[in-house]
Amino acid sequence: MMKLILLVLLTSVVISCNQHSQILSQSNTDDQTAASIDTVAKQFLIDITNSAWFQSEMAQVALKKSHDTAILSLARTITKQYTRIKDRTKIVSIPHKLNMPYFLLPDQNAKVTELKGVKDDSFDHEFISHIRENDSMILKMCDDFQSSPDKPSDVMQLIEFIRSTVQANQSKMQSMP
Repeated sequence: MMKLILLVLLTSVVISCNQHSQILSQSNTDDQTAASIDTVAKQFLIDITNSAWFQSEMAQVALKKSHDTAILSLARTITKQYTRIKDRTKIVSIPHKLNMPYFLLPDQNAKVTELKGVKDDSFDHEFISHIRENDSMILKMCDDFQSSPDKPSDVMQLIEFIRSTVQANQSKMQSMP
């Protein structure tokens, strides 16, 4: 009977040690995954988040200032699309333990403020110009990142989503001034 109790206790200790070892191994794997994304990829995710936020903020200004139904429709679409880009970027950043910014950069804030001050008769043209410029910048960021070595697959999938969203946005703007 004593041998049986000792055997049960010894088995419990061995199982407990194995579970602890598996937990430590999983923790080390999680740390390696978090560290697997390089500085270039981290900066790309941050920059895309900022650019998507900026695009959404400019669209919000258009929703308040414009009287043109085509511009209002575009602004609603941009708000939805670029919020989705921002959300998808956040999802991609989570396994890499990257905290995404939830603010605009000072120059972005200045452009939003400037857009708010544009007179009604030239607002639509200025809005479209800013949106096109930012779309071009987003596509350039995607191109630049794709040319860097060792690209994480989750970031590459995000880039495909961003490209299709921006291209859809650009095609909708083709008929606008």
